[in-house]
Amino acid sequence: MSEGLNAQVVRGLAFVRFLYSQGLDQAQRPQPLATTALLSFHDAVEMFLGVAADHLGVNLPQNVTFDGYFDQIRQGAGIDLPGRRPMRRMNRSRVSLKHHTIFPSPTDLEQFRADVTTFLTDATQMVFNADFLSLDMMDLVTQPNAVTLLRRAETCASQGEHTEALALLSEAFEELLDDYANRKKDTAGNSPYMLRTSFVSSMFGRDHDPELTRRIKRVEGVLDRMQQAVRVLAIGVDYRHYARFELLVPDIIYTADGSRLVTAVPGLEVGDGEYQFCRQFVIETALHMAELDFDLDLYRVSVKYRFLQETTADQPGTPGA
Repeated sequence: MSEGLNAQVVRGLAFVRFLYSQGLDQAQRPQPLATTALLSFHDAVEMFLGVAADHLGVNLPQNVTFDGYFDQIRQGAGIDLPGRRPMRRMNRSRVSLKHHTIFPSPTDLEQFRADVTTFLTDATQMVFNADFLSLDMMDLVTQPNAVTLLRRAETCASQGEHTEALALLSEAFEELLDDYANRKKDTAGNSPYMLRTSFVSSMFGRDHDPELTRRIKRVEGVLDRMQQAVRVLAIGVDYRHYARFELLVPDIIYTADGSRLVTAVPGLEVGDGEYQFCRQFVIETALHMAELDFDLDLYRVSVKYRFLQETTADQPGTPGA
């Protein structure tokens, strides 16, 4: 798909695809929430026009208008982009929404969805010689371990091994959550995105009441599910999508010898449709987390501060040394 295109263009087009996909999801919401799809569709087209102009070497004026992109690309590169009239209608509807609080009808939104899909499909082929619907948003994921797992999942899916592919996506999702939590800690080394650690194995052994151990393990399982739910909600992931993802991915058991056992959901048939949904969910989660990300390890800061204090106190001539 991206052969012959530089990394900046690939990332730009991938983000256009992300905005477009976001619009598709928003369009499924009840009114008036579905109206946000208009803004996402418009942003996707406007960003595409900017990426296209840059790729074609078109020098844009500082305050180019939405409709002006079409003129500038025609004049600078000799390319008449398709769909100018329907894109102009969408732009007018956006202006009416943002400046006059005039909401588009459900019929209008459906038309914008169809028009934007046609425009992005045709214009991507015309300008970049690429298939818009095959653009890979994985190029936007920056967490290296998650990217490795995503690529391994893609290989498995291409070979028809969808259960293993879904397992790898589950591991990629956990990698994203753990990485996000581990880069945010208080002075005691605890993360606000990690509520507790496992305690059964350290507190209960063979000499304890088997029934008590079983009950404690059941409680621990409930706490694990609660922690995961809180982490997902705290980060801002769409819980409805997470719930479907969690129901589709298989269970993974890690044994003491380092091996890994993947257990498919009995009777559940998974194929490319389920894989594509779960893959899209993991990638969109990674993008959402990157948008709101920050690094703040107060534990490391406090350790460094104490070390410097102790080193200074031990130096000759320092009061109290």
